[in-house]
Amino acid sequence: GQDHATIFSYRTYTQTLPVYLERLIGVVASRGELAFGIGKLPPEVQRERFPDAAEFAPVWSSRQPVFLVTERRYLKNMAEDGLDGAVTLLEEPRYVLLGNPAAAAEVR
Repeated sequence: GQDHATIFSYRTYTQTLPVYLERLIGVVASRGELAFGIGKLPPEVQRERFPDAAEFAPVWSSRQPVFLVTERRYLKNMAEDGLDGAVTLLEEPRYVLLGNPAAAAEVR
């Protein structure tokens, strides 16, 4: 179910999201201020929790439900990054919650 759903932030990192969700989330194609700490993690953890878009694409296109939070301005980058099939689940003025087809099927 959604308690154990795979959740990532795409090209942005909203620091309050893990607090509200009470769990860790992954961050795709964004390191920013987290870069130093990410660099201290083992390579396999870096790829799993902080993948670049190419590393994340197989996760996104898998049959497992994956949810993605991003800013509206980054929606245009998804196709360029090979992240197709996104279904909009929730829209806010700044942020959008997307799901891959498996996630969309789970919540509908």
